[in-house]
Amino acid sequence: MCVPAVTLLSGAVPFPAQKDASALLSDGERKAIARGLYGRIKFVKTPGAADYKVFVTNNFSAADLRVQVVGGLADSPGRWEIVEGLPDFRVYVSNSVSAADLLICFVNSNPGPVR
Repeated sequence: MCVPAVTLLSGAVPFPAQKDASALLSDGERKAIARGLYGRIKFVKTPGAADYKVFVTNNFSAADLRVQVVGGLADSPGRWEIVEGLPDFRVYVSNSVSAADLLICFVNSNPGPVR
């Protein structure tokens, strides 16, 4: 990956394209992108520190994304490696469905978007 010298000297850290794009999109488009969320995920304690807000449900049919927690190689939608440092995305678990960007359910196999 090539990073312009101006970016390096400014101290700015380039974010993944998915994170940059989602900040500029409508809620519907943002939710569509979030349905493909995967990678190194850090759970945060405040919604302001999160890239995405999720609501955890046990209702498989109501979920937008089936999430499988993996030990590594989180390389497809719904596969999350839970980390403390150097996350790809920060996620806040909301107590309210209406405040969430995405409804998720945790699964042991077959992760990915539900609809």
